[in-house]
Amino acid sequence: YEASAKGLDVLFNRYAQHGRNGLTIEQFHEANKKERIWEFTKGRLRVYCFLEDDGNVLLLSHGIVKKNQKAKSADIERAAALRDRYIRAKQAGNLSWEKSE
Repeated sequence: YEASAKGLDVLFNRYAQHGRNGLTIEQFHEANKKERIWEFTKGRLRVYCFLEDDGNVLLLSHGIVKKNQKAKSADIERAAALRDRYIRAKQAGNLSWEKSE
């Protein structure tokens, strides 16, 4: 999966520079519209994520090796639970940010 992992890094950088418009629907799409969970795809690797309400911050949830076409409900639930936890922590002022070089 090394080549796919490197490909994901390219997709993340392209997203950082161009947003959704820099990627095809095969590379980045909404995995679950109701929960607003998105998915980066490269080969069999998937990385789930969600957007902050203002859409300016994309937070990665977790990655998997995908075995079939449809996203597992457990992966959607895991990403949605992390999103909800993030929102609660943000509202409570319990987040700190570190800038990486």
